[in-house]
Amino acid sequence: TYTDPIFAIPQSVAVLFELQNPQKTLDHLRYENDLWRSLNGIPQFSSFASNIIKLDTILDKHNDLKDLINDKKLYISLHTQDNNTIDALYLFALDPSFTDSRIHDFILNTSEESCQIIPKTYNSVDLEYLKSDTIAKFIYTIHKGVFIGSASEALIKKAVDHLESGQSVGSFSFDKVRRTAGKKVDANIYIQHKHFNRMLVALSNEGYHDNVQLLKNLGLWTETDLIIKEDELLLNGYTDHTDTTDQFLQVFSGQEPQDINIQRILPYNSNFILCLGIESFDTYYNSYNAISTIQEPDIKLIYSVSKWIGNEVALVVAGHSGATQNTYSLIHIRDKDKTGEMMTSYTFRNPIKYKDYLIFKTLGEKSIPAIFGRAFQGVKMDYLVRVDDYFIFGENPASLELFINTYLSGKTLKRNENYKNFADNLSDKSNIFIYLNIRNSTDYVNKYLSQPF
Repeated sequence: TYTDPIFAIPQSVAVLFELQNPQKTLDHLRYENDLWRSLNGIPQFSSFASNIIKLDTILDKHNDLKDLINDKKLYISLHTQDNNTIDALYLFALDPSFTDSRIHDFILNTSEESCQIIPKTYNSVDLEYLKSDTIAKFIYTIHKGVFIGSASEALIKKAVDHLESGQSVGSFSFDKVRRTAGKKVDANIYIQHKHFNRMLVALSNEGYHDNVQLLKNLGLWTETDLIIKEDELLLNGYTDHTDTTDQFLQVFSGQEPQDINIQRILPYNSNFILCLGIESFDTYYNSYNAISTIQEPDIKLIYSVSKWIGNEVALVVAGHSGATQNTYSLIHIRDKDKTGEMMTSYTFRNPIKYKDYLIFKTLGEKSIPAIFGRAFQGVKMDYLVRVDDYFIFGENPASLELFINTYLSGKTLKRNENYKNFADNLSDKSNIFIYLNIRNSTDYVNKYLSQPF
């Protein structure tokens, strides 16, 4: 008999990977997925990816270890340490026939450089320190039938303590999302939002820490199933939230997912989309206003917006890689005839005429972040134009003229073949829709990272 490794994972876990078939999943990532290779360019990700590749290489070379692991789940948990470094913990259950000495011999024999194992003791548990001049530090222990390994001594000790406690990593919320986990997938990924938020702070540029902090209130736990394809990593899952705290997902409680049609108007080179699908604006705003820390907007504007707003609000970044990226905010219009009050009260007279469109200068409008969240904060909305049944806000007339030209030429995201292939895997309805073209968004993403790639 052996203990389930889940009991050794410290409660500080931010992200937990559960691999049903370790080598199959690692091979898919290493040899078959272009996106994984692109992610290796991110400094904070590359060390983790390097360890994954080393593990896969070892499994390829040694059939006895492959047989040992392949009928067992492999757990990889990520934790943010006190010094803001991110360390990984590797865990799997050992068959009783695999003795400690056999594991020690195996590890020494698989090391490409001469090294030695130095034993130490922690709370009567033997810890093994792999020492070498050229190999990165690695510590492991075999305790209660569980192999626990990490480069972090502190993390190993936390895992030992947690295994001794007999408590699971999760709570009722973790157990709830775990029951939704798919079986025929490459991996199940669990995110604990309060600790994932701390990890994002460690990865992000200091200037964006306040915005990142808001994500800790997104929910409690998320489970997402990972399916690996050649040029895609497909994620699909569930998030659990409570009814009693100021968590953002609670804002959408009782709101049915909405059809997301905004791609029919967006530029074909849109690289980032955050779109909120809102069934009832009044219900949404009352719920959001109860948890918002942003100054409440003009009540007259709220009343005006409620008359005409549709079911989509979006933040979009568009442009070619290496070129200027334009940022837009879009609001779907349900009733065009009722937008007059907003245009009269919140824009200047004498609009700029461009082709058959009128571009208005706004009064430095700052109410959109107050209504829809901090994600829209910092986006300049100095000008607006109505295109079809959407208001488009932009930084300057030139960016809106470019939007108009792209729309009139028919070069919309909906007609982008790469996006169409991606969207085939998505539901047509959503409350929160996020799209990121990683390859074309390096400049945009880099400004948020503490170490650009």
